[in-house]
Amino acid sequence: MSCEGCKTNAEKALLALSDIHTVEIDLATKVVVIEMQSCLSLNICNRLY
Repeated sequence: MSCEGCKTNAEKALLALSDIHTVEIDLATKVVVIEMQSCLSLNICNRLY
């Protein structure tokens, strides 16, 4: 992910999931922080795109 558009799309996709509370994506450091109620499987994450 390298642009604001991709960042926004990723945030929207993650926040659309019921267990996700917050998403913070820092393009400069390539760090994503997700606050969630329960763990997500990688299968769900892979289907976001």
